[in-house]
Amino acid sequence: MATDKIDYTRICFVIMPFGKKKVGEQEVNFDFIYDEVFEPAIAGTPLPEGDGLCLIPKRTDKDFFAGDISQEMFEYLEYSRFALADISGLNANVFYELGVRHHSHEAGTAVFRQAGTPVPFDINTIKAFAYAYQPAENVPTSRELITKILTESLRYNRLDSPVQKALLAQRGRAANTPAGRNVEDLLRSAENAIRAQEWPKAIDI
Repeated sequence: MATDKIDYTRICFVIMPFGKKKVGEQEVNFDFIYDEVFEPAIAGTPLPEGDGLCLIPKRTDKDFFAGDISQEMFEYLEYSRFALADISGLNANVFYELGVRHHSHEAGTAVFRQAGTPVPFDINTIKAFAYAYQPAENVPTSRELITKILTESLRYNRLDSPVQKALLAQRGRAANTPAGRNVEDLLRSAENAIRAQEWPKAIDI
C-alpha cells in the first residue's frame, strides 16, 4: 500500500489543474506555475519540527510509478501533512478535491488564486491568497509569499476547514455546551507541542 512507502508527514499535495487551461480570457500554463512557483516555494518551507526538514511537493501526474492515479489522489488528500489548492479558473476537479480535503482535515490546507480571479460564493469565507506569475519578476515574490503562508500555517496548525467548522458547531449545539470547541483547541495545541518536541508542554496540555 502506498502509505507504507511515502512519508506523508512531509508531503504537501498540490491541488491544481494540469497543463494549459483557460482562466478568464487568457490561457494559463499551470505546469509552468507548478514547476516555477509552487514546487520551489513548497520545497523551501521548513517543518516546525526543525532538523532542516522541509515539505516535499507532490502532484499526482508528477509521480513516475505504476498505480491508479485516482487512488494516489485520495491517499494524498487523506494522509498528506499539508495541501495547497489553486482555484484559479474555477476548475471542477480542483473544487471536488478541495472538498474531500476539507472533510478529511481540520487544518493543513491553504487556498491560492491568481491575482484578479474570482472566489466563488460558497467558499468566500476562506482566505484565498493571491499570487502573480506574470511578468516574470513576480515569480520570486510569489514564491516567498507561499513559503511564508505555508510556514505560518504549519507552525500554528489552526482550524481552516469550513466543513469541520460546521461539524464542530453542530456537535457543540448537540451537546448544548461550548466545551467541545475547547477540547478541540486543546488537542490541536497538544499536537503542535508534540511536533515541536516540547514534551512537558504537551503533557501539561
